[in-house]
Formats: sequence, structure tokens, C-alpha cells
Amino acid sequence: MKVRKIIQKYKVPKEELHLCPPIKLSESPKFIPLDSFYSVLRNRVKDYLHENKLKQGPNMMTLVSFWITLAIWIGSIALTLKYQTVPFAIFQGFCGAILGAYGHNFIHQPGYMNYARISLDTIGFSSQGWYREHVLQHHMYTNTPLDNHFHGMKPFIQTDPTVNRNLFEKICALGNPIVLWFGLPGNYVIHLLEMMRGREDITLGKAFLPGLIYLFCKVCGWKRGCMLMFVQAGFLGVHYFTMALMNHNAEHCVNTEARNGANDWGVAQLHRKFMTLYKEMVGTFMSPMSLASEVNCYNSHL
Repeated sequence: MKVRKIIQKYKVPKEELHLCPPIKLSESPKFIPLDSFYSVLRNRVKDYLHENKLKQGPNMMTLVSFWITLAIWIGSIALTLKYQTVPFAIFQGFCGAILGAYGHNFIHQPGYMNYARISLDTIGFSSQGWYREHVLQHHMYTNTPLDNHFHGMKPFIQTDPTVNRNLFEKICALGNPIVLWFGLPGNYVIHLLEMMRGREDITLGKAFLPGLIYLFCKVCGWKRGCMLMFVQAGFLGVHYFTMALMNHNAEHCVNTEARNGANDWGVAQLHRKFMTLYKEMVGTFMSPMSLASEVNCYNSHL
């Protein structure tokens, strides 16, 4: 019964099936050849790691910078509680967004699930739901109806390039930062409702955000405490989700003809993302989420 409930959550509407590649159940699956772009890329990365005796996963610099970021985030909470000002709440939100970006990368790495829990559940997301919906769906079916993120912002933001935007969606697009301001609480409430319906497991991580809200209300008073949490959560959501949406909704990412015409899964993935250019402009150190391009192509599938 639990499995059926979970499967129902990912059912694709019939009117959107035309966006998915045609599947004939009578035919055996056709695998890409070993000389294809993705196969060559994957093997080269694997060989490089082996030849240079590099283990799969984040290096020491990444782990050290993660713990430093976590410490700064905890410190930002203490500063916000002490001074109870909006600038410190904004700083807390920025630190939380960077911490969440680490969680975005850790979720792809076998053996680093606890790191993902520390950096996602603590700020209000669900590492368990993120693993299933992001790694197992989003990476395999990017920018298609089978991608959980494809309708993640509906009814406010329409990311389907084959659908005409209605007036409400056009207005929301202009006020995109306002919509994303509510991204964190919206994501939390949706996941909580799924948990109450039996489609998500009850985890200890779900108590972190309410616990933080309670702490702020206890220390700062419920009005100021809620206001400070609203500011930090909003700034976190704008920063975090802007990068996520930008990665798959730049102009070339919504070219469905080029994507569907790709004869290789890896090539199709390159048609679906923008972060490779973003990484060159900003640098990996500025945002761990800028590694999403490499992750989408091979890091989660080695």
C-alpha cells in the first residue's frame, strides 16, 4: 500500500505524455554504444580517478569548507538571535543557502547521506525526498514530465516550454523573486502534507525547522521571531531556487527540438543545463551548486 501511494505521486498526466520519448513495451531496451559521448566521458572520468588514485566523492577541501560553512551558519543564527536585526537575518539566509548547496551535492554521493541530512534537513528541506525526487528522477528525466522538478513551481511559474503562459503565470514570472521567497516554507508544507498522507516517511529532520522557529519566538518574542525567520527563509529561498531554476531554464535549455534530437543521453543533458557557463563566470568555490552540470552528466552515475 505504501509503495502504491508513492507511485501515485509521480503519475504523469496523459496530456503530457507527448513530451516523453515513445516507449514500445514489446521491444528490448536499446543501450547507447561504448563509443558514444556519454560512455566515453564516463569511462574517461572513471579512468582518471583510478589512475590518479582519487576516490569517488568530495575531496578534503570540500569537506573542510563544508564544516566551515556549517559553523558560520550556526554562528549566523546566534548573531541573529543576539542582535535581532534584519541584516543578520539576511546573512543567516545566505549562509543557509550555501549550506543547502552543499547538501545538493552530497545527496549524489554514496556514503555521504549524513552530510546531506546535516545540510538539507537542518534548513528545512528533506534529504530523503530530495534523494528520490532529485537524483532518481530529475537527473534521469531532466526537463520532461517524468522530472519531479518540471512542475515544481506550478501554478506560479510555468517551466514547460511547450505551454503558453496564462496571464497569472506571466505576472508571477515578473515577480519571480516574490514567488521564490516562499520556496522554503512552501516546500516544507508540501512535504509535510505528503508525509501525513503516508507518501513520505516520518523523520527526525522534519523537526529542525519548527524547532528553529520556536527558538526564535522564545528568544525574540513571537512577532519579531517570526519576522526574522520569514526574512532568512525568504532570502534563502530566493538564492537557492534562483540557481536551480536558472540551471535548466536558460534559453538553450528549453529547446525541445535540440534535446529530443540528441542521439546520446549525455548530449541531451548538455542541452538541458546552463551551469557550465555559470561555473566559468563565478567559480566553483562561490557556490557548490555550480557543480550541478558535472553532477548531471556523470557524478551521480559512476
